[in-house]
Amino acid sequence: MGYEASTGLNCIIYDKLLKLSPSSTKVKFSEGQIINFLQVDAPKIKNLMMFSPLLIAHPIQIVVYMYMLFVFFGISFLFGFGTLVLFLIFNFCFQKKYVGYAKQILLHKDERMKMTTETIHSLKILKLYGWEEEYLKQVNKYKII
Repeated sequence: MGYEASTGLNCIIYDKLLKLSPSSTKVKFSEGQIINFLQVDAPKIKNLMMFSPLLIAHPIQIVVYMYMLFVFFGISFLFGFGTLVLFLIFNFCFQKKYVGYAKQILLHKDERMKMTTETIHSLKILKLYGWEEEYLKQVNKYKII
């Protein structure tokens, strides 16, 4: 079900892109953002669909296993449980930092994608109008070596 959701979302995005005119997509989303939708958001939806049944099963399992450990170990179980809670807090803090870094990385990827797309479009214009020689002369004029 998760793979179907991810594939379906990718198909919907591609279908929408094919129906829209290029000028309307530049207003709302850049090409880098659209690629981020396909590479980042679609797998997140897939993971949500794949792991959503575990949202019901895991809390029940945790409560049952905690009770069993308490019955087996007695009061000493609380020290281990305290250590577990402490590490969960550390993990939460580290994950929060990681999410911040991941957002920065996606912003930089988007900027790189914009620059690459702009460069490719500029090269297409140079080829279309036959300005290669003139542009090469301008570049060689500032050649340092």
